[in-house]
Amino acid sequence: MGQIVQRIPFPHQSIGPFISCLKNYFYEKVHPFNYVVTGTYQKAIQLIEQKKNQPEITKMGNLSPILVFTPQLTEPVSNLDFDWKYSNLSPYLVRLNQQPIFEHNGNMLSVITRRMAGIVDFKVFCDSMMEMHDIYFNILDAFRGLNRITLINFVRQYLVVPSEITLFTDEHNTIAINWEDTTLNNTYFPGINKDKFYLPMHTVPFITLQSASDSSAFLGGDGLPDYSLQGTISFELEVPALLVLETAMRIIAVDATIGTTYAPDIIGMPPANDPGLTDSNNEPITPVDGEVVIGPTDGYGNPTYPYQKGFVGISGDELQQLINIMFVERKLDDNTTKTEIGRVLKEYLVEVDVQDMTLEYPYVIPDIPWDVTKDNTLIFIANVYQEDWDVVDEHSIIMNSGKPYTNTMFEVRLYRFEEMSCRGRGK
Repeated sequence: MGQIVQRIPFPHQSIGPFISCLKNYFYEKVHPFNYVVTGTYQKAIQLIEQKKNQPEITKMGNLSPILVFTPQLTEPVSNLDFDWKYSNLSPYLVRLNQQPIFEHNGNMLSVITRRMAGIVDFKVFCDSMMEMHDIYFNILDAFRGLNRITLINFVRQYLVVPSEITLFTDEHNTIAINWEDTTLNNTYFPGINKDKFYLPMHTVPFITLQSASDSSAFLGGDGLPDYSLQGTISFELEVPALLVLETAMRIIAVDATIGTTYAPDIIGMPPANDPGLTDSNNEPITPVDGEVVIGPTDGYGNPTYPYQKGFVGISGDELQQLINIMFVERKLDDNTTKTEIGRVLKEYLVEVDVQDMTLEYPYVIPDIPWDVTKDNTLIFIANVYQEDWDVVDEHSIIMNSGKPYTNTMFEVRLYRFEEMSCRGRGK
């Protein structure tokens, strides 16, 4: 059996989803900041000055309080830094330490993640001493003081894998393996357009407030508010590092984009017939038959490491069908991405025929069989998520812009989507 190990490109992309998760935590637990910047102090000054000159900001009033994040990875977590996590040591021993993420015709593919420590330096700019003191006390309360591990409740890190994996042979041919055709060893959940799949990892994000203090400066010079706080947060996260393939075929390389994201905790969700399962408005979701089976734990009740080694008595596909859960990624106003988990309540398919013409925008889609809002409806054209649309009336929408289709037929898929959250049960 041949063996291939290769590095996963662009590991730095795992940091962005964590910062978005941390940003949400600050917004919900500390203060609803008017503006959040991720970057160096100098870059923050530049972006803040640009933002201050925008007309909508002038009408809104003060831009502050402003939150600035400067993240960096520091080093591997030593007690989890094993030899088999390095490409030039013993990566093929991964099969003795965790199950492969899939098997297909005798091929086994594993993803090795490396637990990394890091810090986030943050700075908060305020308009008054009173506002600064209020936010300072909120920070202490949100993090339970200094140097105490704080779990981000009901949030979990997920491994994100593509719907298709390409293998390259030594004869310059390619073999495409569709994710759904494999024997999955891990519980997985599809993206709403099935171009990605999400595997829950046993990494509940935790953070520690190392410092927080007054950093006000009254000498001017940078044009920012005089009153400010500064502090440092430490964190740990799993970063996809290596792909390990064991195969009987003559494969020389693997093409698979692997990433991570953070989303509501599927594993920590109550059973599907538990009244604790609610939608985004905290309204109880109608129970369904069956029960979500919680993943395996060690002798102390802690989740096994580093990600699911299979749910007990139920496959990922059965679990997904049982509670009809899918993932969706939405772009926010600050160009960050939020990963949501929701229940697909209904699908509506529209076939558009432009055989002898070019589709012109704006384009109206009528007769949608539910009361449409921007919050409960998702739209896809050819597996591409559509954002530029508005509600015309309760059952119609208007597509404002999109790809110019000519002399073809295509499908517009609309989903009634109900975001889910977990209440009353955590780790």
